Amino acid sequence: MSKQFIRDLTSGKEIEAKIINYFERKGMKLLDWNDTDEYDFLMQYKNHKLTFEVKADFYDTDNMIFEYEYKGSPSGIATTKAEWFIYYFHKTNQIWIIKTSKLQYLCKFAPEEIECGE
Repeated sequence: MSKQFIRDLTSGKEIEAKIINYFERKGMKLLDWNDTDEYDFLMQYKNHKLTFEVKADFYDTDNMIFEYEYKGSPSGIATTKAEWFIYYFHKTNQIWIIKTSKLQYLCKFAPEEIECGE
């Protein structure tokens, strides 16, 4: 693994912890922190269990980039089982949240000005 990959992975875990902490302050409870491609973490709010996938922009590009396919196979947003997708902007300390199914639809049927690529 490259040093950049390890640094991004470590930063990603720190971002996930920050988001989990934010949700816990809003009354949610962490049930599982997952390291598979299904979801990143599982939380409970009242009687509802919610799964989340988190991606971040560490390069301050102001763009959201979603992996939909890798080497000809579905991956990233196309394969996650998470109910909610969170995108974190490091530069502005903002999180954007969207239902994964809506984001998958946008990536699959997006107009040309929206790129969801490899």
